[in-house]
Amino acid sequence: MVESQHQFCIKVLNGEDAWSLFKSKIGESIEKPYLKSIATEVVEVCGGSPLAVVVIAEALKNKGLEDWKNALRELKQPFTVSFDEDLESFEGDLAKVYKSIELSYKFLKKKELQQIFLLCSRMGRTHDASIQDLFRYGFGLGYFEKINTMEEALCKVYALVNELKASSLLLGAPNSQEFSVHDVVCHTARIMASRENVFTVIDDVIPRFLKNENTLSKCTSLTLHNYGELHDEDLPFRLKGFCCKVKPGSALQLTSDTQPREIISGDEIDVLTSLFNDKVHSG
Repeated sequence: MVESQHQFCIKVLNGEDAWSLFKSKIGESIEKPYLKSIATEVVEVCGGSPLAVVVIAEALKNKGLEDWKNALRELKQPFTVSFDEDLESFEGDLAKVYKSIELSYKFLKKKELQQIFLLCSRMGRTHDASIQDLFRYGFGLGYFEKINTMEEALCKVYALVNELKASSLLLGAPNSQEFSVHDVVCHTARIMASRENVFTVIDDVIPRFLKNENTLSKCTSLTLHNYGELHDEDLPFRLKGFCCKVKPGSALQLTSDTQPREIISGDEIDVLTSLFNDKVHSG
């Protein structure tokens, strides 16, 4: 167990079991002489974590030798963070898992896959999460502007979710209309998003780094889930994207420069782009 604001239990496999799991994902090609030695190093760097082994195996499957060499080099690099709040988490076996998830993310060749993956991590419910809700968030953030119809955009989201499941960055759910995200994968994705000044707050638990005025002033996109009272003057002035689900009985009042625009209460969810974009809001 890692002692920090975020606590995760990381199961560790012995070397033989880690190799067997890795090989089961890659296939017999891993036994080729030119590949086996570097593959062995990759598995060792994963530190025996089943999660790290699986996501790296899926990322490297059917890749060339140069990709393997680059992956090994990157896995040996530290998982860099911008905020002191997270430094305690990125040590030992857990740091290796974070790094493997980051590398798997980089292997996603399509920008839209990366966008949807990070968006999945920002949803308040990451176990049996609704693909329909994911679509709504993506639409509100302008991810599907080049797609002509809502039906085509929704189909696109389902296809992207399936690709992310195939990469093991997302997990399946009992209902085909839903998906899940491993807690460690989710936390890693939120940290990666924070590098782009995109932040997520759950259950009023505000990370220490977000309380820093300088950090908040740089924030361009903010997601709040199960949040209490909040007024627009508390929001970063550079905010371009905003999503909020407030606690029942609480209220969130948003105003533009000239007039009140929206009051959100109870379980309602709204997504705003460019803060008050009439693409989503018609008031």
